[in-house]
Amino acid sequence: MLASLLVGAIVAGAYYYSVFSKQEEERINSLMEYAGFTKEEAKEFDKNFKSYAPYNQTLLDFAKFSKKYPLLTSKIYELTNSFPKTVNSLDNSEPIISSIPTGEQKVRDFVLKYPSHVLDDGINATDVELMKYYIHLPDIVDKVIEKIKSQEDRFFVLSELTPYIPEKLTKEEAHYLIDEWFPELAEACKKENVPIIFGDVDEDYVNNYDEVFKYRTDPLFGIGNFTWTPTKVVNDKVYEGSIYIRAKSLRGILPSKLYWIPINYTQFTLEVRLRAFPNETIREIELIPMSENLLESSIHIKDFKGGREYLILLNIFDKTGNLTRKIKTPYIREFENLGRQLYENGVKIGIIYGLITQSWVWDGYRELGGPYEPLLGYYATNSTRDLIITERHMDWMSGHGINFILNIWSGMDDRDEFFKEAILKSEIFKTGGIKFGILYESHWRFVSEPGTIDMSDSRNIQILKDDLSYLTENYFRHPAYLKIEGKPIFYIYMCKGMSGDVIGGLKEVYKFMKENYGIQLYMMSDHALPEVDENWGGSGGGTVYTPVKDLVPLFNAMLTGIHHTADYPQYGSFEDYLEIGFKYWYDFSMRNGLDYIPFVNPGASPKYCPWQPPEARESELGAYPRSVEYWGKRLKMGLLYSNTFGIMVGDFNNLFENGHIEPTVQEGFKYLKTMKEILIKYFGISVIT
Repeated sequence: MLASLLVGAIVAGAYYYSVFSKQEEERINSLMEYAGFTKEEAKEFDKNFKSYAPYNQTLLDFAKFSKKYPLLTSKIYELTNSFPKTVNSLDNSEPIISSIPTGEQKVRDFVLKYPSHVLDDGINATDVELMKYYIHLPDIVDKVIEKIKSQEDRFFVLSELTPYIPEKLTKEEAHYLIDEWFPELAEACKKENVPIIFGDVDEDYVNNYDEVFKYRTDPLFGIGNFTWTPTKVVNDKVYEGSIYIRAKSLRGILPSKLYWIPINYTQFTLEVRLRAFPNETIREIELIPMSENLLESSIHIKDFKGGREYLILLNIFDKTGNLTRKIKTPYIREFENLGRQLYENGVKIGIIYGLITQSWVWDGYRELGGPYEPLLGYYATNSTRDLIITERHMDWMSGHGINFILNIWSGMDDRDEFFKEAILKSEIFKTGGIKFGILYESHWRFVSEPGTIDMSDSRNIQILKDDLSYLTENYFRHPAYLKIEGKPIFYIYMCKGMSGDVIGGLKEVYKFMKENYGIQLYMMSDHALPEVDENWGGSGGGTVYTPVKDLVPLFNAMLTGIHHTADYPQYGSFEDYLEIGFKYWYDFSMRNGLDYIPFVNPGASPKYCPWQPPEARESELGAYPRSVEYWGKRLKMGLLYSNTFGIMVGDFNNLFENGHIEPTVQEGFKYLKTMKEILIKYFGISVIT
């Protein structure tokens, strides 16, 4: 019985060994054939996993991957404890693993760092896309995963950032961007469908890259529109305007403030500011957002006085801070532009204007007992900061009827540089609210003997050519330069002092201008004094005697009454004396086809003029009375005798020779107001102010 059992056991054992040995051999062979194992590797694998025998395709695929990527396969299996998940993970990952030499290590690093991507359902297609970014920019992906929790948002961020690294966005910049501005910026850009780097999520017309890296401003908080627009303008004077604001903050915008601030020109003393500028106070306006993220508002501003620039200060607040923006308006006039109204009706009212850039002239004037102080104080215009002086002067002049100035030009000096700056930047010149021409300061330019300018001297001809070339390049082409029938006006001061070959010299200059610049000048003559006639040869003396009547072809206009030394009382009053000249030269101009320009000053005296010699100051040579009453009479007379051009109303700011109409502490606006009243009545002009 025992023997029978033993034989049965041996037979059974032999059968078992035979069957299972054959199965093991089949498993080993399949592992070797499919996975590429050696026999020893197959046995080792079988030893570990034979409990899952017979091996299906999934386990064979697992074996194949463990052969190719042993460390990675074991790590994924350790995490998933699932052959299907491991195989699926490796199957999805293989294209990127094999794409670079260190692919397996990179993927393993990712798996080790972010096991959650394996634990859920293995490495799926989404995880693979993330790993593609990780292989090339692991540190960037680390930061994105740290900051962005949604897988969809991570892909958005990485697809936005990585194409620009490192060509347009350095790694360091990318790190800074993510550290400082994510996830808020990424979320906002996705919501607004705006590119992260080169978009503009806050609508301020600055892309996010520039805001973050160039200007160091907040890309989530910006002022998209902030503008000032005049809405009611009458004769160049702005009466009302609109401020438009559009600001956006993705974090939430709060009630904010707008300030309308009359600029306080601190370069003047308080006393000057109070008397020379209209008194106004700061206005504060509350701004209420129209939604959680948006402030949009249009503010109507009216009842401001003008006579200055205004600062519009905007303070917008959101939940993390505030943004401040400023607008400075152009100079806003105090007075309506009566001068432009007259000009558009064919009437030209001009004045001589001299920039005062050196304080010594005021020192000399005051030492001599000069009785007047300008409303703007003893000013000097020698920097851009002083443009407000020119703006005030032009406002006052044009607001009372003057529509062009003859700027005193004495060469390429500080006055020249400042005047170029003034016509470039001052609003009234940019808009053509007042015209200008050049008064050529002959005694500063020509080679001359006292009292005469020798036009036979070739040096003087060359000086005039050179200066006219400069004036053409810097002034004649300016839109606000006064031209008569296309000809730039040009006045050679004291041209009555020319001697020598005046006709030949000026013709040579005119030919030069025509050939080189295509310009024919509108020339003004000051030969027409009340005490002389057309046979007078000028005050320059010399050997060549040229009567005024022979100079007619050289000039376009005769200018009467300017700077003479006649003993006028022998003719009666100064007004009687003026009228003699007005009648005679008006008739002469009409007969010879010239414009006739009466010149009227409110007064004249060298008594307080620091550049006049003592004997001239003591004798008051050529002085005539200054008063508002006489000024009015001279203006009315000048208007009666003007033919086609208009009149010149003297010197604006020549306090030194008592010929000014500039407002002063002592006289206020008397002269300007008188002129304005006369012009309005004479020409029937309607004005508001």
